Amino acid sequence: MTMTHSHPDRPAGDRAAILLAGLCAVHCLLLPLVVPMLPWLALLTENDTTVHRWLLLAIVPVSVFALARGCARHRRLSVFSIGVCAVALLLVAPFAEFLPPRWEQGLTLIGSAALSISHLLNLQAIRRAQPRLLGLT
Repeated sequence: MTMTHSHPDRPAGDRAAILLAGLCAVHCLLLPLVVPMLPWLALLTENDTTVHRWLLLAIVPVSVFALARGCARHRRLSVFSIGVCAVALLLVAPFAEFLPPRWEQGLTLIGSAALSISHLLNLQAIRRAQPRLLGLT
C-alpha cells in the first residue's frame, strides 16, 4: 500500500482548487449550524472588545512562537520586529478604553494586516534560508 504525502512541488492552481473545495465543504457543513446561532452572533458584535480580548489569547502566543522560531532560523530581526509591533497594536486596541470605538477597529485592522504581512515575510525568509541551513549554498 502506497501512502501519498503532500508535496511542495504541487502547482499553486492545485493548492487553490483544494482550498476552495475545502471551503465549500466547510460552508455547506457549518451553514445549518450557524443560522440558528444568529441571535447569539449579534451579541458578539455588541461586545467587540471582549471578542478581541479572547482572540488575543490565541493570537499572541502562536504569533510570537512562530515569528521567534522563524527568526532563529533566518536571522532577520526586521521580520520579528514587524510582528511584535503588530501584536502591540492588537494588544493596545481592546485595552485602551480612552480611545473611541472606531479607533479600536482601526488599530485592530492595521495590526491584523501587519501581523499577516510579518507571517508571510517570515515564511518567505525561512524558505530562502533553507538552502543555507542545509549547507547547499
